[in-house]
Amino acid sequence: MRLFISINLPEDTRGRIVSFQTSLKKFSKQGNFSLPENLHLTLVFIGEVDIRRLNHILQTVDSIPYPATSFRIEGSGFFKRDGGNILWLGV
Repeated sequence: MRLFISINLPEDTRGRIVSFQTSLKKFSKQGNFSLPENLHLTLVFIGEVDIRRLNHILQTVDSIPYPATSFRIEGSGFFKRDGGNILWLGV
């Protein structure tokens, strides 16, 4: 199982990203665009994890206190990969 830790985005932020996606689609020859409900801010990409470790990882993450925070989206780039590049927005 591929695992990562992320923050779900507020509705207004997702809406602005979807608007950005719509603009990109006009200039794209092909590609898949994430559904609004799948947009998130990745904090840590853990990678492949044995499913037997999942409960331990979830308990550990749940025990971490986190304060309310704010951020601004700035910049963009992409990860090259064989199956197609992945566009990212910077925070």
